Amino acid sequence: MIRSFFALLLVSCLSAGLYRSAQAQMPFLEWSQEHADLLSLAILEDGEMVVEHQAQDHRPTAEGAFFLLAVEFARLAGEDLLDPELLVPLEEIERFSLPRLDGGAFEAWKQGTKGADGEEPEHVPLWMVVQGMVDFQSAAHADYVMRLLGRERCTSIAADLGLEQHGHLYPFQGARLAFLGLTTAPHKKAAQLRDMPIGAYEDMAWAWSDSLATDYEGHWSNRVKSLDFSIRRVWSSRLPYGTMEGYAPFAERVRTREGFSEQQTDWLERVLETSINGVEGSAAAQRGNEEFIGSVQRYAGASGQTDYAYQYCRYLITEDGRNLAIAINLALPLPEMTRDISPMLDAFEQQLVQDAEHLGLWSAMYAVDGE
Repeated sequence: MIRSFFALLLVSCLSAGLYRSAQAQMPFLEWSQEHADLLSLAILEDGEMVVEHQAQDHRPTAEGAFFLLAVEFARLAGEDLLDPELLVPLEEIERFSLPRLDGGAFEAWKQGTKGADGEEPEHVPLWMVVQGMVDFQSAAHADYVMRLLGRERCTSIAADLGLEQHGHLYPFQGARLAFLGLTTAPHKKAAQLRDMPIGAYEDMAWAWSDSLATDYEGHWSNRVKSLDFSIRRVWSSRLPYGTMEGYAPFAERVRTREGFSEQQTDWLERVLETSINGVEGSAAAQRGNEEFIGSVQRYAGASGQTDYAYQYCRYLITEDGRNLAIAINLALPLPEMTRDISPMLDAFEQQLVQDAEHLGLWSAMYAVDGE
């Protein structure tokens, strides 16, 4: 029986490995056909919607929230309603870091703040915090920015920026710890969080964010070393929702600078946009893909994944003069499906910017309004 168990385990591991290898080599168009029910997608070319699939679905997203927060920062900074040069102590952001739960995004960002002498600064300007949030998909940075803006503004940001079908923004790290406030049996906590009214869930997220903000000794970050997959799944599924039908046109508005002043545009470029031609901007230019860099003038947005979802929202201006605004959300039922999504989407993005005809395949497969 023991021998049979280990044989079964070996077969399962080999099968999982073969599955991941196949996924890694599969073009995204083919993947989307096999998993159409998991895909929500909208693509605009030169301002016109040309690809659409389940784009009205409400999908949870952290990266979309990062994009919204960065744009809101630029809007407020350009109106002198927020000081972009405000010096933020690194320790204030670090209190929201849960390195065992969030992939060490804060620590990775902090390494990049070191000077030529290898010393970490005690403070960084607020605009660098916002930039780091986008570049490193850092929930710790996002929670700091949300608390700086305040709960009332976080409730209205999406609507103020034209996304009516969108959930309220709330602290992601606080939500990760919400299960600690439940008194039910451990195996029932995920179900309780899943079934909790969203208002009560947001209340808990903000309350636990308050706890992290005053956790000077790192009690909570040291105490919570892992989350059960059931808790992680609930956390992912209850992230603020948005629609790809809303996100793609939003990315297009940011590209065209519609409604943004010259000062606001300057801050958009500083914290969000990458210029391939060397203008200071987001560190996303460090992707190290020469073929991609040779095909794109500028791009901006956010992308990333949880154990159970992938979100991409970005605009790209290609070297041959095309303007693309793309929003993608993938609902992933198994954590192992996430491992090859990023390289698959990178290849998809590269095909779109290098081959103008590739978009036609998507338009034929996912025609707008099904026409």
